[in-house]
Amino acid sequence: MNKVFLIFTLLLSTLTLNAQTATANRRWFVGAQAGCNYAVADNITDHSAVKYLSDAIGPSCAIYAGTFLTPTIGCRASFSYSHVNNRGDVEYVSTDDFKNSFEGNGYYHFDSFEIGADALFDFTSMSKAHTDDSFHVLGFAGLGLWHTSSKSLTERDRATIDSDEAIAVIAGIGSKTSVSCRLGIIADYQLSSHLSLNIEGNVSVMGDTFDGIDYDEPLDFLFRAQIGVSYLF
Repeated sequence: MNKVFLIFTLLLSTLTLNAQTATANRRWFVGAQAGCNYAVADNITDHSAVKYLSDAIGPSCAIYAGTFLTPTIGCRASFSYSHVNNRGDVEYVSTDDFKNSFEGNGYYHFDSFEIGADALFDFTSMSKAHTDDSFHVLGFAGLGLWHTSSKSLTERDRATIDSDEAIAVIAGIGSKTSVSCRLGIIADYQLSSHLSLNIEGNVSVMGDTFDGIDYDEPLDFLFRAQIGVSYLF
């Protein structure tokens, strides 16, 4: 009987220790980020990527909350805003009403909002020897739901444009909601038991009409680089 009690006690202690460890690993966090975005969409390439770089970059910000289920796997939900600048390349569009839709170097602007859900993977914690390090590198993959504001473009119908003028066709210039795939990497440095700084680079991949222009590419991309702070509970 004493042996049975001893075995039961040891088993209960082991389960309690494992439960405490698992609970410690499930750290909830909230945070905010700010940075910039760069759209790679239906802008016909007639120039180098950096020629109009200052016109192409727009501001972005995000708030998020999540938890880690294990030392290496977590999840988070986020809400982000991006003011997107995209170029229509007026040099290759011959119709006047299309040219008049753009400003300056051919850029137009719109606001976009995204609700995201991501799975987090802590690459540093995959090595047990580095689980307690202050600096961690993480990757994530997820899905997003985008909503864009109306775009200051003149709508064009393929059927009314001559073939030699059909360089770009405007579609979906009003507000639009679409689904995106999200990928990114995070460098996180923990300052204290409750506070950490992070730098994140990510890309959202959407359908072709995200930017309001339906051209010959099947996808639009929005790249973001942001710096942020997280509070851990």
